[in-house]
Amino acid sequence: DIWQQYEPDSFPGPGNVDAYALFTFDATWLLIRSLEQLCSTTTNRSSPCLSIVNDSFCFNRRLLNSSSLFDIININTFLGVSGLVQFSTNSTDRVNGIYYIVKNVQSLSNELNYVPVLVWSSLDAWTSHS
Repeated sequence: DIWQQYEPDSFPGPGNVDAYALFTFDATWLLIRSLEQLCSTTTNRSSPCLSIVNDSFCFNRRLLNSSSLFDIININTFLGVSGLVQFSTNSTDRVNGIYYIVKNVQSLSNELNYVPVLVWSSLDAWTSHS
């Protein structure tokens, strides 16, 4: 809805958004949130929070605070566009990652609207959409 409202020229239509785009958006948002948290907790203000060992070959570069970043990623939980985003150190996949929204199709002013009415997640089962 936000994409369609603010960027109608680039919005491909509700049925034409690839599911991988939703996961990519959530992954990017998780990285942004985690880096913000990492940088806000850095105690040494004289050095940058994102220290990278430089090398001429890009695959030899590495983030020095990577273990701290992974710890922050593991404690981040939020409701993203692809559903509940939550991770665990014991798994390489999302925790409670199944999430559905049931929408009611309504005709208003000669146009179809999709109104969310129910939400299902593996954590809470069916609940009313709020």
